[in-house]
Amino acid sequence: MKKLILVMFSLMLAVFLVGCGDDEPTTDTNGGNGNDITVGGNDTNEPSGETRRVTTALQASAVQTFREGDNFYDNLWTRLIYNELNIEVDVIFTADSSTDAYMNQMNLMLASGDLPDVLRHDSREWFHEAVDAGLVMDITDYFQRYASPEVLAFMERYPESFEGVTVDGRLFGFPFMNDNFHNASYLWLRDDWLEYAGGVPPQTVEELVEMALLFANGDPSGNGGNSFGLTLGDIVTRNNFGSIGGLLAAFGVPNYGSAGTFFRAGDGTVTHSFIQPEVRDALAIMHELFVAGAIDPEFIVKDLNALETDFALGRQGMTFHMNWGTWHPFNSVLIEEGVITRPHPIPTVDGITPRHGIRNNSMTEYFVISANAPHPEAIIEIINLYYAVAVSGTQDQFLTYWADEQYRLAPIFIGIPGENFAVDVIAALEGGSCDALVGQALAYCEFVIGFEDGSMADDLNAYGTWGQMFEYGSMRIALDAKARGELVEDIMAGYVPEIWLQSESQLTDHVNVNFVHFITGQRSLDEFDDFVQEWMNMGGRQVLEEMTALYP
Repeated sequence: MKKLILVMFSLMLAVFLVGCGDDEPTTDTNGGNGNDITVGGNDTNEPSGETRRVTTALQASAVQTFREGDNFYDNLWTRLIYNELNIEVDVIFTADSSTDAYMNQMNLMLASGDLPDVLRHDSREWFHEAVDAGLVMDITDYFQRYASPEVLAFMERYPESFEGVTVDGRLFGFPFMNDNFHNASYLWLRDDWLEYAGGVPPQTVEELVEMALLFANGDPSGNGGNSFGLTLGDIVTRNNFGSIGGLLAAFGVPNYGSAGTFFRAGDGTVTHSFIQPEVRDALAIMHELFVAGAIDPEFIVKDLNALETDFALGRQGMTFHMNWGTWHPFNSVLIEEGVITRPHPIPTVDGITPRHGIRNNSMTEYFVISANAPHPEAIIEIINLYYAVAVSGTQDQFLTYWADEQYRLAPIFIGIPGENFAVDVIAALEGGSCDALVGQALAYCEFVIGFEDGSMADDLNAYGTWGQMFEYGSMRIALDAKARGELVEDIMAGYVPEIWLQSESQLTDHVNVNFVHFITGQRSLDEFDDFVQEWMNMGGRQVLEEMTALYP
């Protein structure tokens, strides 16, 4: 099945690339910042005198900020789109994506069959149900006709991402552009805590344990000794700070988030992160630290907000985390205490090669266009405009339309994780000049330089970018891990077994509850094999069998 999908996608890509031709895109001026903005595609005219209307739904989020006077319904993107393309954007609803609110709205729309013209989602199940029900438009021909050559080129650069929204060789969505090397795990340390411990980050798990005990028994923050050695939160497997993901990776267990990672076992069958025998060894380390008082005894009730407060108050200072730590939560440490927190490679275990689980590149967020959208070409034109302004535009345009979460206000955008610019940015920094870069890459490069020379020391955008892309930042660590062959891509791609959809929640809850019990000693690690059998009997065995059949 997967080979067939790949062949069909390759044929579709070939047709797209041939269809691009050498046509010059049209250019519209007066782009808001006094710069020419390319908005046309391969077969498009100047925007007509008739105003076209596009409806959408937006994901609300606690991180969303607005320019003065702006809101979800009237903002710099709605105005730019109207001024440049004569397209009126009508936001029919917003819903919080950090809770079930947005998912519930999506399910209601799926049941009713009434979708806005364009919307964003991440559920594979929802996508295939919507396509099967005829609710989502086949945009293959529209995309080829109206997308600019620069936008079409993303299909060649990110084929797996487009594969994830392709059905029977036809394109039914516009995906985020994924290269998930940056899903690797990292050890983050406050600089003042590391200096307290001698200035050298732990190279081995044994040294990690020693450092955690030193922090717990000492006073690294100078707050009277009210600190813990290693951060742990209520969901110990989440892809965020306060998890054990980095420690599992150190023991050679690829994992990503509470769902874990499906990967190939030595015999060729599919297996899963959390049932590996090495997990017992990692849990034993955590149990040792818990008993010794190096882990907060109240971690079971510490959600991310509580942990962020602990970091800002100096109670926590060392944690496994993802690549974006300087964006969150360690921006709060910089604000509250003026202390830098930076990433380090995860410590290693003698004789074991670290293995970092990363998401399958086809498992990406995506935008879909309703089958009933009256102006699908207008939505493609918005993508072209976004590219011209937020991806390849000037520094001023980038800071205006992308920075500070402004890009989220566009009804459709090119979701390129900033991490994907890392290779170009790091190369430019090593060469001593950002001059060859444009758009987002140029902004990232200048952020790093500005934070290091002090001219942007108080700019949280600069700090966030610096932590990822400075000489020893998280991107360098991830790229080095990739070069060593330590990254393991999740086998699960665009098709998900029904049994996993039915049992995922129960299985992930079973994992978290029992891992907490193993760490606290409520359950003996001698019963780890029993835990594995429980996981198998709760649906895990059937999941593995169906995954092996689906991805031979």
